[in-house]
Amino acid sequence: MARRKKQGFTLAFALLLLIGCMGCSNSYSAPQNELEIPQNPAAQTQTPIEAGKAEASEPQQAGKDPEASDVIEKKLSAAEKAIFNLPTVILSTVEAARLTAAEVELVSPNQADTPVVFIADGGSGDGSSPDSPLRLEASGNVFPDGNSSTNYYDSLLYQAAAKLYGTGGTIVLVGEVLCDGNDGLGEKEQRELRLPHLGGAGITVTSVWGGIDYRETNGARLIMQSPVCLALNNPVTFRNVDICTQAGGGYAVSGRIIAASGFPLVMDTGVRCIPLDEQGNAQKEPSVDAYPVIVGGHSFSSLEGCTDVTLRSGTYYTVTGGCLGIGIGGYGDLFGSSRVTVEGDAKIYGTLSAASPDQRALQDGDATLLIRGGEINNKVQICGNGGFSGPNCTGTVIITGGSFSESVKIMAKSGSYFGSKPGNIVLDYSAYNGKSDILSKAVGFSQIAGRQADISSAEVAHEPYRTTYFTDDLLDLNGLSLSLVYGEAEKKLDYQKCISGFAFLLADGTQIDPDTFRLTQDVSSLQVLYDGIKVGEFALNVLRRPAVTIVGTGILKDSEKQELGFLFGIEEGTCPDIEIKTVGVRVLPTDLLETPAELTRESLAGQEELLCTDVPTGLITTCEDLSDLLYASVREIPVEEYCTEYTAAAYYTFVCNDAVYTAYSLPCTASVYSVAKQTDSTSNVIALVENHGVSSIDEEQISKKVEEMISYFESMATLAWKAPEDINFAGSSIVTDALQYTKGKTYYGLPYIGGYNGMDNLENFCGQLDKDGTYTGSCTWNAMHGNNCTSAIFQSISRITNNYDYWSRVNDPLLNIIPKMKNDKAPYVVVGDYKIKPTSAVSEIIVKDNEDPWVIYESYAKAKRGDFLFSHWSDGSALLSHLRLITGVFVERKEDGTIDPVSSYLTVHEQTSTMDQEKASSWNLDKRAELYKSDQKRLSADKRCSFRNWIF
Repeated sequence: MARRKKQGFTLAFALLLLIGCMGCSNSYSAPQNELEIPQNPAAQTQTPIEAGKAEASEPQQAGKDPEASDVIEKKLSAAEKAIFNLPTVILSTVEAARLTAAEVELVSPNQADTPVVFIADGGSGDGSSPDSPLRLEASGNVFPDGNSSTNYYDSLLYQAAAKLYGTGGTIVLVGEVLCDGNDGLGEKEQRELRLPHLGGAGITVTSVWGGIDYRETNGARLIMQSPVCLALNNPVTFRNVDICTQAGGGYAVSGRIIAASGFPLVMDTGVRCIPLDEQGNAQKEPSVDAYPVIVGGHSFSSLEGCTDVTLRSGTYYTVTGGCLGIGIGGYGDLFGSSRVTVEGDAKIYGTLSAASPDQRALQDGDATLLIRGGEINNKVQICGNGGFSGPNCTGTVIITGGSFSESVKIMAKSGSYFGSKPGNIVLDYSAYNGKSDILSKAVGFSQIAGRQADISSAEVAHEPYRTTYFTDDLLDLNGLSLSLVYGEAEKKLDYQKCISGFAFLLADGTQIDPDTFRLTQDVSSLQVLYDGIKVGEFALNVLRRPAVTIVGTGILKDSEKQELGFLFGIEEGTCPDIEIKTVGVRVLPTDLLETPAELTRESLAGQEELLCTDVPTGLITTCEDLSDLLYASVREIPVEEYCTEYTAAAYYTFVCNDAVYTAYSLPCTASVYSVAKQTDSTSNVIALVENHGVSSIDEEQISKKVEEMISYFESMATLAWKAPEDINFAGSSIVTDALQYTKGKTYYGLPYIGGYNGMDNLENFCGQLDKDGTYTGSCTWNAMHGNNCTSAIFQSISRITNNYDYWSRVNDPLLNIIPKMKNDKAPYVVVGDYKIKPTSAVSEIIVKDNEDPWVIYESYAKAKRGDFLFSHWSDGSALLSHLRLITGVFVERKEDGTIDPVSSYLTVHEQTSTMDQEKASSWNLDKRAELYKSDQKRLSADKRCSFRNWIF
């Protein structure tokens, strides 16, 4: 999805980390979304256990439901409390465009020196070769029994992955690697060993390197000893590696989860899954639940994003494309689509599920199983009895290979739906060449695409909704359905791209690809085939489309805030019966597009609609003739973005025969710099780029933009609306115990809503109010219109700047603003002199890492109106975050010049999860935030950080 870009003024953000002792917790992020960052702690080694290795035999049936991990807040010592009751670090403000080398080092994690790391327990080297396996370093953050949110920092697997930050690469097991309960987060039988986020880079885990199989020579294997589980947090491929499961810590061997965390997971060839006994030998008759559980999403919390799991080898118990869930509503939901592919010689002894198998976990997206091979021994289903969040989802099982035991059932679901039944439930085995009993195993499918041998008759039941086109339109087969009869049972089958039995022919017998076929005027009909047999034909009416073309680009001759213009024209007289409605240009930075053709998608997020304006004086253009041309432009582009390429497509909407159509030009890509080079401009554009120039600082304009941002925030905070019914969100999330609304009462400020839907702005919410000001939309948690502490601020930022990154991070958008997670599209810069270690994602750890409180106080003093306070901490059961907008800085100093922390304070605007019934608002304006507070009861509640807006 493209990132939101606003035309106009561009700012960077300097990030300030502040830590204090005030209480306000507003934004919830599930434990899986905790930030993990590469680190190099001091030395500690694990002792490898002695274990035999052998291939496991066939299992005996057994089962056990996994439970959720718990996060336990670290207990503070007296010395730590003395530190934590002081406001910690605030960093001096720095222009993003003028970072020193030290500041660049602070905000940009070092990339690994090599894409290969060799590991084995007891290693004493740097991991650069099989003879120098990586030494395990001690971070000092580990606590017994999983009672720390950072235990996995001290695992060898974590530290090996951390060395691959930014580049990705391969982890080679050259000996035994034990992951046990001390490496995981939580206190029950599933404790997560979380790998660090590597900036999107992928990892391969293997035991074969340089022609040597270290499983054979050194007994290399990865042991997941209870209660540890894996949360991968990156694209990961396992290949030629032994994954062993073992009882430990008083817990059984069952329930060892490998969770992909929403990233692609591939169990490639050569994976062997081996349950071990307590002595480390392969079990002779392991129970089925001793094998690993594979999860596409998170083990129990919810996830925003899509999943993709591929199994080519190995033996597994439960496999799900969704989140696993824990049987409690609101946990294990997946806001996205899921896909599981089984092929090769992979074996599954438990349930194979496209979506979550849990009784309460819901999915908001399509769910697909592709069975191309492997061995299935129990149950195949689209979902458990949780179901889907709405009826517009599709559940699909496609079978082209594999073997199925006699007892296997292929089901749409298990049990009744807690949520919604998917609108389409499809089984496609039309290309399956195995044993012909698939149909007898199928239960609950609304549509079945079977083999021709199983079909007694077939015909087109409904033609596509659209049969009239303009030339060069893509074929749209939405609405096409067949009626298939299997014996005496009739099944409807809607056309879908993924169903292999469909084929389409033109009148002359030419077969076409319906996904890419564009209509021409000589096309008058289309034949429909299913499994090679003609089942129907329908007529098409193709009209000539009037054309729109971008013919040139332009920039201003003399302007530091540049303008990138696109000139275009509409062909006249080709279709006299149309009425043109709107004309303009769609544009996005090129690097936000997968393909330029995306600009023609109506649903593309972030695209700008540039309406036509007059051609400005002083425009230098690549087009010689400006007569009868239309013009649209991206304006106020700063020097730092002169080389940023924008891709544009001109468009117009028109009415023909009472139907509305849109015509698009071919895409055009240009930058300010490329236009200057093409026109051989005499302006200073080329010189500024080639001499690494920067934009001028305009403090007056910065202040104006900051006030615009604060004013918009205040508009959201003071909007009056009426509740249509009694609404009680107590218990809807970990932070909403005091969030209730009374029917008919007037409230001020948008409602506090967490999760995927809590991202509304003022305009969207006002669209849900009737003329009396009563809210008319959904009143359920995560579906009601509203926003939260973070999205309220970023909606305000979006009014004044292009240059921020919040929405694009799928798992936890807040992590984009933490310095060590910074990427090139998120220019947040730490400000100040205090230290941020690589493991310092949680605010209280940042406090502990900085021994001098006066460094922190001086950082507070440098905050300015328009900065932000950011918090990230554990409340004992989850990681919480909070973001606030600074409106005032009030600092008093003692006679010796040092800051008086008791008398000094900030004022902030904030959206909170607590409803103040007296003022009928969950928003606070100009709330006082002290630098120092002696109340020891709320130490974990106000771990703050802040960043300042700077132009560049």
